[in-house]
Amino acid sequence: MSSFNVAWDSITKMPIVPGSVSEGVPHPRAKYAKRGYKQYTASFEDPVTGEILPMLARHGPSDLWATIKDPKEEVILSTLDLDSQSDNAYRITYDDQGNKNRMEDWEILPPYYSAGYVETQDDRQRRGYATALYDLAAYLLSRGHPNYEEQWGGQPPLSIVPSGDQEEDGFLFWENAYKTGKVTDDDTWRVRDDL
Repeated sequence: MSSFNVAWDSITKMPIVPGSVSEGVPHPRAKYAKRGYKQYTASFEDPVTGEILPMLARHGPSDLWATIKDPKEEVILSTLDLDSQSDNAYRITYDDQGNKNRMEDWEILPPYYSAGYVETQDDRQRRGYATALYDLAAYLLSRGHPNYEEQWGGQPPLSIVPSGDQEEDGFLFWENAYKTGKVTDDDTWRVRDDL
């Protein structure tokens, strides 16, 4: 990928509308509301069509789920489901020739999260949908767990690391994230400060 393409991807694939993240109020009868989940909303701007689409996230005791939905058709366009992990993650490293390696035995301790499921509709891929979901999730996790204070007596920030169980598309997504600066030096998803 050329330097221009890397820079262009970094600019065009940041389509969460800055300042649009807010805490929502879950429906009181919803099962997730009774289990300690918090609900959040944000706005996503499709970089190709310019449409503003709603994002929804639910952060619970050990998971975070986020979607981008088409409100006209009531169709989910992209989904990210993160789970709390302590041993199902790896880091990507490069040798002197630039070849990628996976370090399967990377020891990490909670509080890290990694994807259990990620999907974007085919006609919406390579347009920043999954990146926006990761950005939203990283922002919410960086603020700590919604019920951490009550359950464990503190509120450390939480981070996203690559899953150790990825298909090729997921591996390529994270490889690109490393190359475009979306991942920090400690191998966690970079938190945007403009949301």
